[in-house]
Amino acid sequence: MKIEAILKDKDVLTIDKDQLLSDALDKMEKNEIAHIIVTDDDKLVGIISIRDIADRLGSTKTERISPKGLHVSSAMSMNVITIEPDRDVEDAANLMLKEKVGSLAVTTKTKETEEIVGIITKMDLVRRCLKVDTIRVDQIMTQSPYYVNASDRVIHARKIMFENRVSTLPVFEEGELVGIVDYGSIAKALAKFRESVAKHHQSERIRHFLVNQVMSTAPPSLKPDATVSEGARIMLNEKLKGIPVLDESDDLIGIITKTDMTKLVANKFKVD
Repeated sequence: MKIEAILKDKDVLTIDKDQLLSDALDKMEKNEIAHIIVTDDDKLVGIISIRDIADRLGSTKTERISPKGLHVSSAMSMNVITIEPDRDVEDAANLMLKEKVGSLAVTTKTKETEEIVGIITKMDLVRRCLKVDTIRVDQIMTQSPYYVNASDRVIHARKIMFENRVSTLPVFEEGELVGIVDYGSIAKALAKFRESVAKHHQSERIRHFLVNQVMSTAPPSLKPDATVSEGARIMLNEKLKGIPVLDESDDLIGIITKTDMTKLVANKFKVD
């Protein structure tokens, strides 16, 4: 399949680099997306992701600054990886994995101009896995995944995510899966925190901002013998970046993520 086939039914959403970070977050939430192309005078200058926003709002450099006081340009990735619409979807998957990015700007170029055609993301590649019903999740899942406890601090969860490049953390309480947190929930939580807590109280209160205050509760999970297609369907329906995999004793043995499915697409649905 060519990339242009995926883009056929997708609107091209962009945001100006001088708009507020809160505008980007609102646009992502409204359109249920995690990446937006950034422009300046309608020219491609970057991509901003929910991960970028979570990174920026959790940085000590922006401590006490609300997302309404920051611009998109302060958080966007300027090193934009592009791909042409007539390339194969497998090419996009391999390029994302090579560059360690969650999206690619799709453009057509001439000597004088570069036209923005759209964006392809790992979630688009998850959709390609909807018909993969002969491969089990335990064949491609990430084993021994990171997790947090409900009583851990939000800044601790954020640190685990960014230091280990993981997008989703299962949340446990007394050995039971009770929730999940991801870049989106962290970004939204930090944005709300920065806006609602007085600046002079933020340094103190952030230490008491706990995972159980921001996690999504009653998360779906999968058994190891579930099919990839089942995982893809849940991921798309629930807008998840990862799904915990539990054994028959409900112990955490893995997590299946957008990256795991991207690897499957890159390998043309062959398991190593």
